Amino acid sequence: MTEGELMGAQWALLMHNSLQQATRLPPGSHLLIRYEDLVLHRLEIVSKISEFLDQRGDLIFDNKLTVAKGFMLDVWKDRLSLTQQQDITRIAASVMTQLGYTDFLE
Repeated sequence: MTEGELMGAQWALLMHNSLQQATRLPPGSHLLIRYEDLVLHRLEIVSKISEFLDQRGDLIFDNKLTVAKGFMLDVWKDRLSLTQQQDITRIAASVMTQLGYTDFLE
């Protein structure tokens, strides 16, 4: 197994287990938030979290939520070789699709 395949298998296993655990929770007791969505759509996601918590976002999150700059989203592309990236997306394709990461699979 290559390093990229190992990374992909580990990530896929962690995400798969998280999704499986979520199915065991009562409906409406959890909220799935992707890091990328939080970074790119901060206000929308904070509003979604506030609705979920039935609280006012400006009271809970005002100046308390630190979000990385958008460039941080793609840092893995600079650190991994193209072969590693391809191995990861091949190995983790099923879970990536479940989580909406279809743009990486094209």
